Amino acid sequence: MLRENFKGGKAMFILPTMPIKCGGAPQKIMYLSEETFRKNGVRKNSEVLFNTSAVNLFPNCLKFADALKPIAESKGIKVTYKSLLTHVDKDNRVATFKNLDDGSLVKHNFDFLHIAPP
Repeated sequence: MLRENFKGGKAMFILPTMPIKCGGAPQKIMYLSEETFRKNGVRKNSEVLFNTSAVNLFPNCLKFADALKPIAESKGIKVTYKSLLTHVDKDNRVATFKNLDDGSLVKHNFDFLHIAPP
């Protein structure tokens, strides 16, 4: 498995524009991966990022979003809201996002990328 073999670096997880079949799936794999990184001793050498086009962690339910925010914070996961994935350059390992507030494009390098299909 990719997450089992991850040796550290920037691990990025993406929640695409809603609706998707399971709104919790991108976070589920993110939390499982983060725990695997800890168990394998590479978490200290890793940055875990979650990008979502939504305004909170769980757009379908504010109660869950409010509960998940401190969990992500406690695990050192950096969350970026209103960030829409527009392009992935797999060869150079660069993901491009559109900031939904101002329309600017932001590029992020990655070592591990998980995108839930819309």
